[in-house]
Amino acid sequence: MDKEPKTEVLQEIDFLREDRNKLEARVAFLERRLLERTSQFETRIDALEKSLLKTAKSANDFEEALMRSWRRNNQQLEDAFARIANIELKYFPNLASDLTQLHKVIGETGSQPECPEERRKP
Repeated sequence: MDKEPKTEVLQEIDFLREDRNKLEARVAFLERRLLERTSQFETRIDALEKSLLKTAKSANDFEEALMRSWRRNNQQLEDAFARIANIELKYFPNLASDLTQLHKVIGETGSQPECPEERRKP
C-alpha cells in the first residue's frame, strides 16, 4: 500500500512537469511572437516618423510659398493704390484739399466734426 500513494504522487509530479514544460513552451512561443510584433511596430513607427517629417517639411514649404505670395500681392496692392492716388491727383488737383475739408466737416475717427453753421455766426 505504500507504493500506491507514492506512484500517485509521482504520477502527479510527472503530470505537473508536463504541464510546466507545456507552459514554458507556450511562454517561449508568446515571447517570440511578442518580439516579432514589437519589431513590426518599430518598423511601422519608423515609416510613420519619416512620413511625418516629410509632411511637416512640405507644410513648411507651402507656408513659406504662401507668405511670399502674400507679400508679393500686398506689394502689388500698395503699388496699385499709389498709382491710383497719383492718377487722381493728376486729374483732380484739388482733391487732397477737398478731402481735408470734407474730413473737417464730417469728422475723422475720434474727432468731432466742425459745424459749418457755427462758422457763419458772427
